[in-house]
Amino acid sequence: GWITDPDLTADDLSALATGQAAPLPALVSLGRLDGDHLLIDIETAGLLTIDGDPDAADSAIRSIALQLATSTWVDHVDVLLVGAPSLDITGADRVRYLSNLDDAIDELAAVATSITNALDAAEHSSTLQARCSDQHDDGWIPTILVCTQEVDAEARERLDEIVGEGNRGVAVVAQSAARARWHAHVTDNELAL
Repeated sequence: GWITDPDLTADDLSALATGQAAPLPALVSLGRLDGDHLLIDIETAGLLTIDGDPDAADSAIRSIALQLATSTWVDHVDVLLVGAPSLDITGADRVRYLSNLDDAIDELAAVATSITNALDAAEHSSTLQARCSDQHDDGWIPTILVCTQEVDAEARERLDEIVGEGNRGVAVVAQSAARARWHAHVTDNELAL
């Protein structure tokens, strides 16, 4: 949650935010909890696996992809989408469709190496720290791989190695019964995180 000084108005906050990088560009809603949105920063999580009812799992993953592609509070995020050619996100410049999971994994690994090298050179421990620094506009754009097809244990392990503990500029949302540290089990009307 976020708490601000009660004396600040929305105009004050808007003025403070002008020119600042979005600190959490991969923030999405997973649903509602006690009447409020349940948010997760996919980049911080690193790897989010989803399983459960096949239709509900597919809907949850598609919802995340749609939010990443269209959210208005994001400066920029790159979304690599695998396995959902029927997901038409009109005007979504942030989304690139890939037909092959192995190619997407290779691309994500290359991005992870590039961002890790940039973070090391800038002496930042995370992209969040970099975005909140004086170097906030130096290309800390996260790349999120969203996969609607089932990811086997071997591919999930490769993805886990690439994203590490998260907060390093790359992340994955994938349908997988092989659970990651962050996992959501979904049914028609419930999501257990």
